[in-house]
Amino acid sequence: MALPLNKKLKDIRERIEGITDKLGKPIEQGIKETVVMLNAFDIKTSQSCEGHFEEDQKTAPWVLIHPEEPQTDGWWGDEGLREKVVKESQGMRKKSMDLLAEFYKDRKVPYDAIIGFKGVGYGFKIQSIGADIFETLDPKGQQEKLSAYKKEMGEFTAFLGKKYQGRMHAEEIGK
Repeated sequence: MALPLNKKLKDIRERIEGITDKLGKPIEQGIKETVVMLNAFDIKTSQSCEGHFEEDQKTAPWVLIHPEEPQTDGWWGDEGLREKVVKESQGMRKKSMDLLAEFYKDRKVPYDAIIGFKGVGYGFKIQSIGADIFETLDPKGQQEKLSAYKKEMGEFTAFLGKKYQGRMHAEEIGK
């Protein structure tokens, strides 16, 4: 039996609050809600960054989506386990693609701000398409793009939240 959607969201938020990286730092506030909402749609996240414009760190916002890997050494050599991980990753990629297609259905934004995929191992990052060339821009361009990319990720997060609320409402009506 599946958890009620509102209970599921509460549980995800509590779990996300307790996550830290290897340095003991929590998920950054500027990307935390994106992480929560992706997980609410059963899209498993493993790393994230809210985007930065500091001297030593200039990066656009991103979220790494990654399937659970078996806790067995050498699992990638086991065709059945590897196939299971690949299938899970493909399912999350399809779900992400469907959500992004719906988000961009009637949306007009600069091409480089559009959120897309970048393959990473068995997973993938969602980030603005222009994120890969972000570091090549001059400082003024980086500041402008960082603002645009953060805004776009925020808009996508708001879309996910509204869609999720719609699912909660539909579940309530169905009772």
